[in-house]
Amino acid sequence: MRRGSRGPIGSFYKHGRRREIFFDLPKQQKKKKKKKKKKKKKKKKKKKKKKKKKKNQQWTGRV
Repeated sequence: MRRGSRGPIGSFYKHGRRREIFFDLPKQQKKKKKKKKKKKKKKKKKKKKKKKKKKNQQWTGRV
């Protein structure tokens, strides 16, 4: 492994310090991402169409 190939922490290697320093560094804890709650969509109620009553065919005209 090349010295200094480990990003910013590699600088420990570059300046000739002992290797153990690298392992004593605390690992940065990754922040947990909060999950967004999905909003439930409300279902629209369908309006029922009123059926027109069929009139008795005999009585449609005037009496």
